[in-house]
Amino acid sequence: MNRNRFFVLAGALALIVTAGACNKKKSKTTPKSPTAKGHKGPRFELKVVYKKGAKLLVCQVPDGGKMVTYDINRDKHENIDIWKVFHKDGTVACREQDMNFDGKRDLVVKYYNNGARREVWLDEDWDGKFDIIMHLRPDATLARVEMDTNGDGKIDTWKRYRLNKDNKNVAYTVVRDRDYDGYRDYWERYDENGNIDEISWTDEGAQDEKPKYWLSNPTQEEETSAEATSEPRKPAKGAKSRPAARGAGK
Repeated sequence: MNRNRFFVLAGALALIVTAGACNKKKSKTTPKSPTAKGHKGPRFELKVVYKKGAKLLVCQVPDGGKMVTYDINRDKHENIDIWKVFHKDGTVACREQDMNFDGKRDLVVKYYNNGARREVWLDEDWDGKFDIIMHLRPDATLARVEMDTNGDGKIDTWKRYRLNKDNKNVAYTVVRDRDYDGYRDYWERYDENGNIDEISWTDEGAQDEKPKYWLSNPTQEEETSAEATSEPRKPAKGAKSRPAARGAGK
């Protein structure tokens, strides 16, 4: 899967805003749920439900805090759709949600103490595995993203962002495990404006996580070729080895 998939992040953030609105919206014009016949009022309205054995998937209850579960679509079975975790002072610490009511959680949001989003986990293909984890700064700008691009439940792509001198949030580095063997084997570095400045990679199956080949200021054709193959190329003129320790890009 190529880098174009990162464009889903904008849509993902929009989805989160929409999800938050669902928790508050109580418009009389909201359509009623076809599975909730006999119920009066709007379709989406939080209803506290208590089910024995309700467990969290990602969130953790802080000391002195508590978990409250909700049924948002008011179906007859009163299935849990939202798992909400609160701090001792009543502020929200974390939230897990089943957005499409299929019984599997596909959204998790962790919050800073001031209520701003800290982490957002998304299952964009509804298969029960989280594909994207976004890490946000306290000012709500995106700091880094972790992705599972092949659906095996393991993170294989790491992307980092930075604020440049114009205060624009731009890409900084991308690291990938292209053959999904648990070892990182492809690196991208970006300039101050978020344009790709250098790519490096190593041979397929290598486990030292150190770049072996480099291209500086690659063309789109060269970049695509480097992503698709591990065949040796000559390092860019003047390129120096930049060892990458395990964990780089996290």
